[in-house]
Amino acid sequence: MKQFYIYIHCRPATAQHPHGEPFYIGKGHSTKGCRGRAHQFYEETNLYYARVVSKHHKDNILIYVWYCKSEKKSLLFEKWMIAWGRAQGYRLTNLTDGGEGVSGYKHTPETRVALAKKAHEQWTLEARAVASERSLGIKQTPELIAARSKSMLGNQNGLGYKHTPERCAEQSERMCGKQIVKGYIRITDGINNKMLKPNMPLPQGWRKGRTGKNVSGYIWITDGFSNRRVKRKVPKGWSRGMTL
Repeated sequence: MKQFYIYIHCRPATAQHPHGEPFYIGKGHSTKGCRGRAHQFYEETNLYYARVVSKHHKDNILIYVWYCKSEKKSLLFEKWMIAWGRAQGYRLTNLTDGGEGVSGYKHTPETRVALAKKAHEQWTLEARAVASERSLGIKQTPELIAARSKSMLGNQNGLGYKHTPERCAEQSERMCGKQIVKGYIRITDGINNKMLKPNMPLPQGWRKGRTGKNVSGYIWITDGFSNRRVKRKVPKGWSRGMTL
């Protein structure tokens, strides 16, 4: 479920504006708190906005976020905030009065083909393999985990929501044995996983498959031919992981 919010980008704090002078007011949404448009800078769509960001640098921009209960309220709040900011004499870079939104907009078939072609050109097999290798084994620090947990406190978006059994079965079937990068295979040493080209020899101590991880109390196990999930205890002749 989506969490809608209003965000304000402000110039660095000064004596006249101790909390920073607002220069852009926008509306966004995310399924993971406010780590969406609020923390991104769209400099290519607004030259005035881009110059302000370039002058003060992204790291010095102050960001404020207000959550809204619905998209309709977030659009109304955005429109009101822009009008209020202009009335206060703030040097806003907004090109419109706000409240427009693009909810429900659908790209034309031609645009979808162009976007797909651009994505394929950007995310080649080599680029995907590099991105996968770069993120492999990265763990969040305790400080980052604590900060994210604190930022999510009070966010009840999706609270109590559960997928239907049919949806759960569909997702499980789709993800079972899925390879992230087409043309590559997963290999594991029993602890770590990584991608490998099929024509490359397996490193010593590694095998095809991946190490299963605990998911809601279940782990993936394999007998070398088939895969299934069990609760922790591994039957004789089976081992942790998955055969692709």
